[in-house]
Amino acid sequence: AEVDAAAARLARARAASAAADAALAESEERGRLTLEAFGGGGYDCRPAEGRVIRSPGMLALLGEAAHDGTPLWWTGRIHPADKPAWDAARVRLFGGTGGIFEARYRIRHADGRWVHVWHRSLALRDADGVIRRMVG
Repeated sequence: AEVDAAAARLARARAASAAADAALAESEERGRLTLEAFGGGGYDCRPAEGRVIRSPGMLALLGEAAHDGTPLWWTGRIHPADKPAWDAARVRLFGGTGGIFEARYRIRHADGRWVHVWHRSLALRDADGVIRRMVG
């Protein structure tokens, strides 16, 4: 009886794991299709770690095949005339308690032309109000 009960628990655990895997795959597909549908790119930034994960659409926007995983890869391409507005939006976000970063600016494509972007992201803060993650 104990072996049968253990086998039943194992079967339930396997079924639950398979259901969780299927739900995760569906969620990942929904996110990918959403990004693809609006024709943009997405990113997940961890400011304290200096690390950014970018979607393929973000790379395509700039005509690049890869990035170095740092924020500078992006910010170093912002048009000099637009950088003050970008910096001001960043100061507002990091200096306040709000959760949205929003700026419109030009960024340099790999071929040298300027691409207009609308940059919007959600800042996730910890209990002390420190931004731990930005997704946009």
